[in-house]
Amino acid sequence: MSIPATYSFARYLAAKKSIDDRCLNQHVWQRLVEALPPGTSNHPLRVLEVGAGIGTMIERLLEKRVLSHATYTAIDAESANVTETGQRLPDWASEHGFRVSHSERGDPPSLDCRQQLRLQPSSRDTHQDILVELEAIDVSAFVRREQGQQVWDVLIAHAFLDLIDVPATLPGVFSVLSPGGLVYCTLTFDGATIFQPQIDPG
Repeated sequence: MSIPATYSFARYLAAKKSIDDRCLNQHVWQRLVEALPPGTSNHPLRVLEVGAGIGTMIERLLEKRVLSHATYTAIDAESANVTETGQRLPDWASEHGFRVSHSERGDPPSLDCRQQLRLQPSSRDTHQDILVELEAIDVSAFVRREQGQQVWDVLIAHAFLDLIDVPATLPGVFSVLSPGGLVYCTLTFDGATIFQPQIDPG
């Protein structure tokens, strides 16, 4: 098998999922699980993930059965990541016992990339209903559009805070949380990350 000359960023994100699984602080994770308000069919939990990448955090929450009834809004500035999530998540969900329905929605593709996926268990013994909303949009543009809404119960930012100007960005993101909303921000690092081959040799 030949070694490819280039690697996609989506492939990198997929490859590091198992590393992130081992690196996430399990004490903090358990506190999040215990603090999450229960979602119901009438009042689903509203989750916002910024910098969602290819959807590995969604997979992690579903795999561990953390979410029951929820609307999960996942945004990322890179449309390629959102497209990859829309292709990857249905296959993952089907392999893990979910029925998946898929629909396009929203503005023309030239303006943004928006999709909806509804995940429900194939088994009637398990009661879950997760609506995943995917959108390619910069976090600052998203905050400007949603300013004053205060509808999200949980904010998730995985391996994201080190990529932004925190003082300039985070207050705006916090402003769309509902009063008493939860914030789960993670950063994992193995102490010796090396990128090979170089992403930008120049």
